[in-house]
Amino acid sequence: MPIKKRTKKPVTKKHARKPATLEIVHPIHDLSIRLGDHSLSPFVINLQSTVPTPEEIMNEGARINLNFLFNFPQQKPKTQNPTPSLELQPSDIIEQLREEQFFSKQERWILPKFPLFSPLSALPSFSSKLSSPVPSDTFAPKPIPEDIFSYFDIPEEEAGEVKEIGEAEESELVELNGTEVERVSFGFSFRPIGAFILISFIFVLPLHAMNVVSQLRQTKTEVEDASKSAFSYLQQGADATLVNETEGADFAFSKASQHFSNAKQTISELGLGTSFLLSALPSTNKNFNSVNSLIKAGDELATAGSRISEALDSLSQEVDPTPVSRIRILQSYLRSALPHLTKANQELKKIKSDVIPENEREVFVETKNRLPALINSLSEFETLSDVAANILGENGTKRYLLVFQNNTEIRPTGGFMGSFAEIKVRNGILEQLNVPTGGTYDLQGSLTRSLVAPKPLQLLKARWEFQDANWFPDFPTSARQMMEFYNDAGGPSVDGVIAVNATYVAKLIGLLGPIEMADYDRVIDEENFIFETQKIVEVEYDKEENRPKQFIGDLAPKLIERALESEPEVFLSLIDNLGNGLTQKDIQMYFADDSLQKVVLNNNWGGTILPTTGDYLMVVDTNLGGGKTDGVIKERVDLDVAIQKDGATINTVIISRTHQGIPGLVFSGVNNVDYLRLYVPKGSELISASGFQIPNENLFEKPNQEWEIDDDLQFASLGEKKDEDSGTDIYEENGKTVFGNWVQTAPGITTQTKFSYRVPEIMFEKKSLFFPSTQSYSLTIQKQSGMIDRETSVTLSTLSQMKTIWQSHNLSQTIFDNKTDGFFGALFEETSDTTL
Repeated sequence: MPIKKRTKKPVTKKHARKPATLEIVHPIHDLSIRLGDHSLSPFVINLQSTVPTPEEIMNEGARINLNFLFNFPQQKPKTQNPTPSLELQPSDIIEQLREEQFFSKQERWILPKFPLFSPLSALPSFSSKLSSPVPSDTFAPKPIPEDIFSYFDIPEEEAGEVKEIGEAEESELVELNGTEVERVSFGFSFRPIGAFILISFIFVLPLHAMNVVSQLRQTKTEVEDASKSAFSYLQQGADATLVNETEGADFAFSKASQHFSNAKQTISELGLGTSFLLSALPSTNKNFNSVNSLIKAGDELATAGSRISEALDSLSQEVDPTPVSRIRILQSYLRSALPHLTKANQELKKIKSDVIPENEREVFVETKNRLPALINSLSEFETLSDVAANILGENGTKRYLLVFQNNTEIRPTGGFMGSFAEIKVRNGILEQLNVPTGGTYDLQGSLTRSLVAPKPLQLLKARWEFQDANWFPDFPTSARQMMEFYNDAGGPSVDGVIAVNATYVAKLIGLLGPIEMADYDRVIDEENFIFETQKIVEVEYDKEENRPKQFIGDLAPKLIERALESEPEVFLSLIDNLGNGLTQKDIQMYFADDSLQKVVLNNNWGGTILPTTGDYLMVVDTNLGGGKTDGVIKERVDLDVAIQKDGATINTVIISRTHQGIPGLVFSGVNNVDYLRLYVPKGSELISASGFQIPNENLFEKPNQEWEIDDDLQFASLGEKKDEDSGTDIYEENGKTVFGNWVQTAPGITTQTKFSYRVPEIMFEKKSLFFPSTQSYSLTIQKQSGMIDRETSVTLSTLSQMKTIWQSHNLSQTIFDNKTDGFFGALFEETSDTTL
């Protein structure tokens, strides 16, 4: 049907705006409010320079002046509709659509053109759509503006024509589903809402603002006083905890929590409206939110401190404690403290350090930086405590081989196994400790099988025996070998093997305190433990009794007793010391229980050779006949990685070993004889090797042809070959390619060896339809347990066309210490000129 258009009605004079002027002066609060004609929109609240800054408000004597400039339009009175109030009229629909904040003037609603006197549920169906799409952000929540009063600014375009409420600009009739409907475009007006808000501000805000200023001034003082007192008590609680004054710590943390609660309550009493205004004003937003977060963080820290203090108190009051019971008590309290520390950390993240007073900023930054590490430590303790309780026999007696490795004579898993003990433990209480007086050599005559020793070990002995069982740098493999030798020698089955390095025992003595050994006329401490032990077991022992390891058997029970009877604060330090020992591989564990072993491997406590998909390097030194010289050897490993166009790398490893011992000095003044091995990615190809000094062949013992070859050695020898130019042994073991050769270093001398090899297909390409292709490189540097002084330098050389888009470390040179395993990685963007 034809469309009939209606023309826009002209604006008559009766709709025009008339000027009006009004001034209101508050006689008490010196508040002036002006309404009048001006050049701005008459519907804009003008605060400009008459409002003091928040800093001025917080100071006494500040005055507030509000200047409201607006003008109300005259509106045509509406005619009363005589229809019943419960009936829905077209005008009602129009009124409901008069919300300018939801729809712009260009948007059109299609409305039905028939009387709407029936209930809504009886309305006939019709199609409703917009002539132009609704913007995607129409219904999105609006962010709070930096200036909250900008919400009430009315668009300038309304300063022109004034329309009646509900007055249509234009309309047209269209046919829809066989029914004539009218498409209407409305000119909505925001003025009624704006007028209401303005009136509210005139009569309500000035009085409330005066009250807010008064409350703010009072709250500022109260919060500052409460916060200072709270943090003071928090510091006292921490200090008391460190010296195990549990009563003082409990009182201090309780007081801190009380003061933080007072400060939080003071802020809450300002009311939601005041808090909203404070957080919305730009000048106070950062300060208000930071203070609020600081109060919350302090409250959570105080609660966590109380939990830790209660843990110490419970440990000290326990009757007949055992290591397992102590672990469980500590676990319970620390678990309850963890959520509070986590919440405190979340609040501290919201605080900018520049809002903290300068004299307190250093403490704040330190707390903020150290708290995440503390949370991680407590989370790790959850796992460690469960494992420790299981290992210590919470569910029944456990039997282990406890192996002492002297890492001044380095071996693949940490050091030469001169002494060991068979122990039985239940609930952490030692039920049995058996230390053979002859050490590991006591098992030589009890072995029923004769195994051929690995070829380098034949420099010392052709028969493979218990004392040299830790030949493999993969600790689980070596531990199983120890258990096999022990069983073959008539020993009982054990639940696992725990290896401890000598340097770790020295640190443990330093923690527990000096131990008097009256029978040996010595006091053993951290500084002299290694030297005095070596002197007693190798030089001063009774040659007729031939019990060189008796000293270890006498010292071990005293050390264990000191640890079990330690005070609660020392017990906490022991747990921390144990964690460091596991992380730094001074303690390695292997268990026959698969579920327990899985936990050990997942936490990298088992000394296993890591499976990797990227580049890999593990340098393994093995002292064979070189005395106790590794305590005075300084080693540096320089690795240069050059990326090739085919995705491979050419790796060059230079190993420098400096002997800092004095010639002729007992234990350390002899030549260091080292069988050096490089474990690299499987399939790596040796290009060249140099700098070696191989012992004469006649120095090696010859094995009996009737002796057996161990399965692990047999498997490794299947693909073994020797580099003709350098004499380097090449074979595969534990999923890696191995290069091995000999290095001999005299006191005062530095030796240097060099390996160059190709690692194929080590670069990994990632392609995407939407982003440029990238190439990634990763390197794992695995630590050898027991190494005392080694550092590794890594340099990565790329192709000139490759663009680095991410790197974990400096590509030109990065130094890794030998405390833990290291990781190095980089991501490159592939350009059109680069083919990898």
